[in-house]
Amino acid sequence: MTDSADPRRAIMPIAWSWIVPPELQMPDDRLSPNGSAGRHDRPTYDPTQRAYLVPRANAGPEAIRFALDAIYDDEHLHGTMWLANPAIVVPEWNDDRTPIDLELDGERLIEGKDFRRGYEKDASGTSLVLWIDRVIDLNDSDEHRIEIEIAPHRD
Repeated sequence: MTDSADPRRAIMPIAWSWIVPPELQMPDDRLSPNGSAGRHDRPTYDPTQRAYLVPRANAGPEAIRFALDAIYDDEHLHGTMWLANPAIVVPEWNDDRTPIDLELDGERLIEGKDFRRGYEKDASGTSLVLWIDRVIDLNDSDEHRIEIEIAPHRD
């Protein structure tokens, strides 16, 4: 799984990103899963898929912006704020032809190098599935968060 001289150091970020995943936060409070006031008051990290499920107000391909925030205040969790190769599922994207643009903290990622894209069809439509090839140490960030933007490709 790793060529590291110390496999524990290489594997621990992956384990912590699954054990205590950063919280998905939407900029629109009505869509945010935080608190139970919004209409999407369900968990947005599915441990069975090890993927984030992005809440949507509308079906179809549209720009989506959200943050993954390691909001841990517990001293015992210090040093455990990692995001390792996150998978993201956008339900009802319903377009498997248009390329997408993906940005991570304002950095445009390159498909095939920085991320992979796929689709999953079910009774409610076609979901966009993304896998980002990054291990991010949120312990090093003052805000302990990253911003992600997904949008249909713009020329």
